[in-house]
Amino acid sequence: MKLNACKATILLAGFFAAVISVFSQATPLYEVSLFSSPVKEATFTPDAMYVVAGSDDFTMRLIDYKNNKEIRRFNGFTKQLTTVDVNPAGTLAVGAGGDYNARVFDIKTGTEKFNLTGHTHWIYSAAFSPDGKLLATGSTDQTIIIWDMTTGKQLKTLTGHTQWIWHVAWDKTSTYLVSTASGGELFLWNVKNGNLEKKLLGHSSSVWSVDFRADGKEFVSGGWDNQVKIWELSGYMRATINNGSSWVYAVKYAPDSKFVLTGDDKGVLRLWNAESGTFNSAFQAHDGTIENIRFSPDGKNVITCSTDGKIKIWKYSDLIIPNEDINTSAENTDDFNYDFNDWGDYDSDVFKGEYLYPVRTLFSNRGTVEEIAFTKDGSKLASVEYDEGVTLWNYTTGDVIREYVGFKNPMTSVAVNNKGTLVAAAGGDSLVKVFDLNTGQLKFECKGHQHWIYSVVFTSDDKYIVTGSTDMTIKIWNAKNGKLVKTLNGHSDWIWNIKVDNKNRYVASTASSGEFFLWDLKSGKLIRKFEGHYSSVWCVDFHPMKEEIASAAWDGTVKIWDLNSGSLKQSFELEGAWGYTVKYSPDGKYILGGDQTGNMFIWDANTYHEIKVVYAHDGTIEDIEFGPDGKTVVTCGDDNMIKVWNTSDLGMK
Repeated sequence: MKLNACKATILLAGFFAAVISVFSQATPLYEVSLFSSPVKEATFTPDAMYVVAGSDDFTMRLIDYKNNKEIRRFNGFTKQLTTVDVNPAGTLAVGAGGDYNARVFDIKTGTEKFNLTGHTHWIYSAAFSPDGKLLATGSTDQTIIIWDMTTGKQLKTLTGHTQWIWHVAWDKTSTYLVSTASGGELFLWNVKNGNLEKKLLGHSSSVWSVDFRADGKEFVSGGWDNQVKIWELSGYMRATINNGSSWVYAVKYAPDSKFVLTGDDKGVLRLWNAESGTFNSAFQAHDGTIENIRFSPDGKNVITCSTDGKIKIWKYSDLIIPNEDINTSAENTDDFNYDFNDWGDYDSDVFKGEYLYPVRTLFSNRGTVEEIAFTKDGSKLASVEYDEGVTLWNYTTGDVIREYVGFKNPMTSVAVNNKGTLVAAAGGDSLVKVFDLNTGQLKFECKGHQHWIYSVVFTSDDKYIVTGSTDMTIKIWNAKNGKLVKTLNGHSDWIWNIKVDNKNRYVASTASSGEFFLWDLKSGKLIRKFEGHYSSVWCVDFHPMKEEIASAAWDGTVKIWDLNSGSLKQSFELEGAWGYTVKYSPDGKYILGGDQTGNMFIWDANTYHEIKVVYAHDGTIEDIEFGPDGKTVVTCGDDNMIKVWNTSDLGMK
């Protein structure tokens, strides 16, 4: 994801500052040098007075880090320690590793409270839940065990991994848990019911570390593929950070959520902009792999530990000052997430809108979501997926109600009648299939087109189905039985989109010839052509109240036209991107447009002022619809997702 122009300027300024002090380094506040073996994990106690650390030397220790002094050892371990953690109350510390079990100690006395047995192989991660009630352990036996921290009893075992588990992390509500594995995947679990919510793919090698953002809305992962990925809780991967040629062993969100911190196998600690994923600063923190990164409870200090046997405490405010990456050169900066090298060109950060969180995200498992349509009561949403699928969703919960089957070719368009009883879908089959919305039964087929159908709509009175095809014809069908009523001829190129106005007077049709047509629905006669685009017109929409129509085209514009005269009223530039969709709000106050880079544009329909640009999808926005209550906007795209947005978040009053 790229930044806006203002952010680019800031980063550019940071770059020039970095040139002045290329090798600027942060000096640790404190350094612990008590270990002669790799330190695998170290974390602050909640009062920030001490550090608990675990090492390959079979020891887990409580350390006064300010004085480089060991306070106590927690005894009983016979193998390497791979993980430690301290509960939120600061009363318990856990350590685990090659012993196959997790030992929980009273921090003040050093006495063992629980010896948790159940795993059959190494435990690589142990984490207390934020509420302190639970402990999660992840093992190379491919299981996660959830333990009750009042009784020490095993509550449930989460199974599903087929590879070694390296790390587990909780969200702030103690409801969700993310686990990483050597297979390159991440699993998102609902711990309360024990269900696997999602399996997330994106890394091409072992995912070594994961961490939730403070608000729990997203998490970050780092792996041996030299990449860091930022995920929404919904499972959408919204950003990828390239860490050059170095394996990422540790990732951590800063408590202020402004930066993501990473540690790699070369001992370099890096900070990345958490919104854009672009590079901020780098420090040669250790002489070996950085195994773990944690923050002090007040968020002011950072702790790192390494295979060099050192634990270091850093001042966070020193780390966030931009500098140049000391492990890069002019020749290999393309391997990293820099953006000052091309900030002003066509692919610059001004090309992408700001990032907002949708209210919820629905995932299609059958490819690009080409189009969406609501039932009138707003309870259900139909979507058509390019890979031969039509799905009916519960709009409130996001659950799939049913899938409509029987398609043999890719699908491109879907419509729901006003009564909410029928679903019509069309695509590469050259016919329209009409289903009973509630039962999924095929009611009838509309046969007559000779090529792909790219658009199907019901008239608002439910009398007709109107379709547009790459056979260059528009057909009007009886919506009760599918019989052909009339064919409209006049296009000389492929037809992409069909719209009918809400009074059922007109049909608008777009074409790859760069023009769109207005037809009289009743007579089928051509009223006028709208000319002014110089490339394919992909979408049109009628103003709900005025005699006005909007169009979006591949020439990178959205245009507003007077419906009666055909004159051009306004043209919006999409900054070089192709226009794919356009939509008026139900009250007629706003115009929304979507392009092939994932930007959603919001304009004032009266003043034509641009209100906001939002980076909504990772790729083309195929359709935009308003929820029936007018308070939500729903988008779909070729990233296989449907997203629901609050109109207030989009700047619409």
